[in-house]
Amino acid sequence: RERFTPNVLELVEAMNNADSWVGNQLIGAVVGFLLGWIGFELTELRRRRIQTRSCRQSLKGELSTFEIVLSTLLIRFSYGIPDPSRAVTDYRWYLKEGRTRWRFSLLPDDAVDKLSGLSDEQIKRLLSSDRSPLRKQTAKILVPVLDSILSAQTPGFSIDEIQLLTDLKWQITMLEKQVELMDEYGRMTFTVTDPTNHEIVVDNRNRAEDGFRMRLGYVLDHLRQVLVELDRSSHLARSSSKLKNRFASWVTSIRGCYK
Repeated sequence: RERFTPNVLELVEAMNNADSWVGNQLIGAVVGFLLGWIGFELTELRRRRIQTRSCRQSLKGELSTFEIVLSTLLIRFSYGIPDPSRAVTDYRWYLKEGRTRWRFSLLPDDAVDKLSGLSDEQIKRLLSSDRSPLRKQTAKILVPVLDSILSAQTPGFSIDEIQLLTDLKWQITMLEKQVELMDEYGRMTFTVTDPTNHEIVVDNRNRAEDGFRMRLGYVLDHLRQVLVELDRSSHLARSSSKLKNRFASWVTSIRGCYK
């Protein structure tokens, strides 16, 4: 019995050590699994964030260029009309900011300085006096990045942003319809020979052009609202990304302790 008692105590101690070892291993496995899962989710979140940031940058680049094109079209279609007041603001915007976004400028610097010094009334007279028909032509309007984001339901855009982008797309669709009407009535002015009907066709062509000019202003207003919202969201996303990157680095360092 004296020889048996130490063996029992050693066995009990060994069992306690084994339970402690198993408990430590189990806790380590659970903690390692949780940290590994968190690290995986953070990696996926970072990948999706990089993809979303790339989509946002592409969209902003397309819309920024589109803003210049629409502003130029609005100015061009305001030549020869009685009241080009709406185009005066975009005329000044183009001279100050729009032309600097292009890789080249159609106006020399001395001409820009001269035009920038004109008053609003002088710009109105400049636009109203030019009636060149070559200024009343346009091309098909394409926004492939915007179309892909709305059709593919790209993640990373808030509900308000999707709503603004959808509104912008509908405005662009209605603008394209005005282009189709102008082209249709423009061709009819060369084919309709009856004087009465020809006068009707010309009037319809002019009305379609007025609608196109008015729709250009609407699209520009929506477009600039979208750009402001995207800039604001990008600023908030950059601030949030810094915090998440710090947390990811902290998790990675802890995972290294359990390897």
